[in-house]
Amino acid sequence: MDLPTTSIDAATGGLKITWTAPYDGASAILSYLIEIKDQAGTAQVTSSCDGSDTTTRDQAFCIVPMSELTAPAGTFQLVLNDLVEARATATNAVGTALLASAYNTIGETVDTIPTLMTDPVRDSASTATSFVITWPALSLADSMGGSTITSYSLEWDAQSAGASFTPLVGFSSDSLDLTYTVSTGVSAGNDYQFRLRAENIYGFGPYSNTITFTASGRPA
Repeated sequence: MDLPTTSIDAATGGLKITWTAPYDGASAILSYLIEIKDQAGTAQVTSSCDGSDTTTRDQAFCIVPMSELTAPAGTFQLVLNDLVEARATATNAVGTALLASAYNTIGETVDTIPTLMTDPVRDSASTATSFVITWPALSLADSMGGSTITSYSLEWDAQSAGASFTPLVGFSSDSLDLTYTVSTGVSAGNDYQFRLRAENIYGFGPYSNTITFTASGRPA
């Protein structure tokens, strides 16, 4: 049978594997075996692509969560930009095809959560009673995890000495703003800690370094 094709499912970010039914040998195809190469190049199966399920069999595609392909202790252990190579084998009442399809040699590569953000910066417009915090957008495909950034989330410790952090923007609702002003709860001369992370369709990436800023301004 023809080799499968791969694409990214827009709704979930999962890897969509699509195949075309081969000649059935005059006996209806009952199931497909879909295999994906792991990091070592060994063919592995996934429960997310059960070709014996009648719906999956008839629609001739399945969607594998990217998290399953990239889990460090998982079956596949693929990493960012790895080509996802899949093959398919058909079975009818007579038996299973003697040969599987070839693996796809082009198609979608692995996407992940965003990488580490650069540290937030205290803008010069800050005063003794307010912080203006800025940060650069992630622009390189690798730093974005290969997927569009959907939100930047800034948090602060509200002068708890880092004991707990509270989201300021980009958590409960998405925000692509690259600056945020904090004026409530800021007392002149006190220290406050800030951290930042980015989100794409696969979730939030790791936090930046935690940076301490002092509430201070220019002299009168």
